[in-house]
Amino acid sequence: MLLGVTSVTLPDLSVENILELAEKNSLTVIEWDEAHIKRGDAPGAEAVYEKTAAKGIQIAAYHSVFDVQKASEWTFSQVLEVAEALHTDAVVLSLGTKGNGTEDLLMSLAEKVQSLADLAAARNITVCFAYHRDTLLEDYIKTGRFLETVNRKNVRLIWQPNRTSSLIYNIFDLKMLAPYVHHVYVSYKESSEGCSTIMEGKDEWQQYLKVLKGQASGTLLFKDCDIAEFDSECALMREWMSDIFTSGC
Repeated sequence: MLLGVTSVTLPDLSVENILELAEKNSLTVIEWDEAHIKRGDAPGAEAVYEKTAAKGIQIAAYHSVFDVQKASEWTFSQVLEVAEALHTDAVVLSLGTKGNGTEDLLMSLAEKVQSLADLAAARNITVCFAYHRDTLLEDYIKTGRFLETVNRKNVRLIWQPNRTSSLIYNIFDLKMLAPYVHHVYVSYKESSEGCSTIMEGKDEWQQYLKVLKGQASGTLLFKDCDIAEFDSECALMREWMSDIFTSGC
């Protein structure tokens, strides 16, 4: 299991600052986003790749603001160009905002996602969508139905726990979606209240790690980071990972 960070919630930090943060905490992977590398900026992406690789850090994905509902295949090619320049095999896209008739809207996007997935597959790139509340993908039944309809091996999910649901529900949710999960966001944001410390979610995250223990591809990326607590929280997560992955449970 790899431990890293996504830059999507660190827009005020520079590439250099984020790399320093990652190196200080012995993180091995980073997901770079469009706030740090603009869509279509392949030379800039190559420069970020070189800086990241120099630290011995892998790039888990390129997180773009590409909206499947609105954007064109031409702009998607710009996303893929950046991903290739970053030497990563995954991109993160948005399915757009949730509205009335959510399930109908979600299913109507299946054909477009298939088209984008095929373009990505030609470059050996996986297309990921974030699975969390207040999006089109917030229910495992609808999400599973959508993925079955899309029927592309390179379309995957980024899972994070729903803080409004019970631990039992979230564990079941993760188990049901585990075959589709590319990586997991370590998110512990309390809606309008900002971030709570990860220690408050100790019991939850130890249970999630037990579910993820049997998964072939395991990457945890810190999201909604509280910089003031980040060092200690990385240490805590690494301790929990060690306990879970080296034990027989």
